[in-house]
Amino acid sequence: MKKTFFIVIAVLFTHSMQAQNRFSYVERDTAFFVEKELIIRLEPGVDAKEFAANSQQKIVPKRLLAESWNTWLFEFTDSKEQRSMEERNVRMSNLASNANVRHVQNSHTNITLRSLIPNDTHYNLQWAPAKIGLPEVWDEFTTGGVTADGDEIVVAVIDDGFDLNHTDMNFWKNIHEIPNNGIDDDNNGYIDDYDGWNAYNQTGTIYVNYHGTHVAGIVGAIGNNKKGVSGVNWNVGILPVAGSSGYEPTVVEAYHYVYKMRKLYNETNGQKGAFIVATNSSFGVDWDYGGIPANYPEWCAMYDDLGSVGILSCAATANANWNIDQVGDVPTACSSPFLISVTNTTSADVKNTVPGAGYGVNTIDIGAPGTNIYSTIPYSTYGYDTGTSMATPHVAGVIALMYAAMPQSIIQTYKRVPANFALLVKQLLLDGADRILSLNGLVASGRLNAYNAVNAATCSTINLTGTISAPHLVNSNKSIVSCGDINVQHVVVANGTTLTMKTAGNIDIQDMVVYNNSSLILEAAGNIDIQGVEITDGSTMTSDADGDINVRDVLYVDYYSELILKAAGDIDIQGVEVFYGSTMDSYADGDINVREVYVINNSKLILKAAGNVTIERDFEVELGSELEIQK
Repeated sequence: MKKTFFIVIAVLFTHSMQAQNRFSYVERDTAFFVEKELIIRLEPGVDAKEFAANSQQKIVPKRLLAESWNTWLFEFTDSKEQRSMEERNVRMSNLASNANVRHVQNSHTNITLRSLIPNDTHYNLQWAPAKIGLPEVWDEFTTGGVTADGDEIVVAVIDDGFDLNHTDMNFWKNIHEIPNNGIDDDNNGYIDDYDGWNAYNQTGTIYVNYHGTHVAGIVGAIGNNKKGVSGVNWNVGILPVAGSSGYEPTVVEAYHYVYKMRKLYNETNGQKGAFIVATNSSFGVDWDYGGIPANYPEWCAMYDDLGSVGILSCAATANANWNIDQVGDVPTACSSPFLISVTNTTSADVKNTVPGAGYGVNTIDIGAPGTNIYSTIPYSTYGYDTGTSMATPHVAGVIALMYAAMPQSIIQTYKRVPANFALLVKQLLLDGADRILSLNGLVASGRLNAYNAVNAATCSTINLTGTISAPHLVNSNKSIVSCGDINVQHVVVANGTTLTMKTAGNIDIQDMVVYNNSSLILEAAGNIDIQGVEITDGSTMTSDADGDINVRDVLYVDYYSELILKAAGDIDIQGVEVFYGSTMDSYADGDINVREVYVINNSKLILKAAGNVTIERDFEVELGSELEIQK
């Protein structure tokens, strides 16, 4: 009896939902649809003319829209004056209840392109935003400015000077400093740095200059304010640092100020300092003036220091058609992984040749729009300029947009492991570049694509899956980089292949085989869970987690293979067999808990923990095997 009651209710509910789907919302704003028209999908085989004649709703078919679906555009035969809106809605409801109708709806006119075009008066003079997909970013994801965790995003622009009073700019202010009182109010080591810092004369006074103002506007001129131009970000904080000097000590001081402000932010949990995610520098030393990285170790090392607190540094390469791989350059030939070297591309998607731009697949990471770029210049005016100086702030600006699009949990991960996360952001940016044929052999990645980069930064989950009967086979080298979680199930890595997975989230591995001298490399800012994996025939699996590692439910390491586990948290191992000359190394900054582990046939198990090593039950080491415990 209960089953019968449930079925009756279900049928009634289904019928109600079908009626609702046919005609579920009364639209009264005629600005959004053509008042005289309706779109109706008829049941297959229903003749539209006969249907209209028999419906008694004063309609006639106007045009067949989709033959395969029997979808028609109908129009009313009476005039608008002869029917009220209420009568029109009654007719739609009557049509929706007709057994020959799948659904009925208005013929809408409110459909727009999924791109947000700002209303800035000179936006029509800016070709670069559309080229790199910014209107779609602004519409779908973010216009920049603030993280999901409430941080004001800041880009530090190191240049010659800035018009701080430009009406189309949003310069960051150090609100913990009282301007012009001669006191270091926030105890950051700098007096009166309310507006930023002038490394030329070690003061907080920023002088007006053309180049820095133009560059800063590309990063963050205020967008959609019915004025001037739109920056990559519409409301990002620009930290002005005057320091693009020909005198290297000034450059070091400029970068050091940026480093200290971000380090202070990290140490005070955002109470002081600035949430600087990128620097922009459009200056350097050409090779014919001695610009060889080996001669500038301090300059190159600064990028590692900045990276250690979470800052990526964007640098403009030379404005000349030089192969930087061969001739060198400072800073764009520096080897720091936290440096992004940028060259100049044109509206035709080719590298600029007049006046020119450096290139090199080993030194220059990416190309970006830098030719005839319209931006802010002093005294609230605007103008064009060309150079790698104009290309680089597009990249720095997109990095800031990426942080604005990230979920709160990911931003919190970034704060916990800023250096590793910054490298992940760089990888996402470069992986998202458009592979332009004209740039092949000239840059490491391609031309900047803001949409791809920001979309990747939203950190959706990546699933790499097969089935038991048809596993997903990886037999060529593959790298997966994500800031979201990675889930892997029923995957085989074979025949000398390396599969690398890096993420700011968690990695979950289930039912996987790595064999025949192959490698699986896992790096996660979160946790790594491994279940039902076999590593065999001289293969290697390396798992490195900033969180915990959990291994469970029969993991086989056999035939001269190796499993390496490294965790900043704890390692929990249950159900592992290591045999036939294989090795399992486990290193934890926390505890290691082991149960149901068998090490046999000349194999080795190493357990090293800063905390406790606990072996609970069902543990065997035999037949020439070794157990090594270190604390």
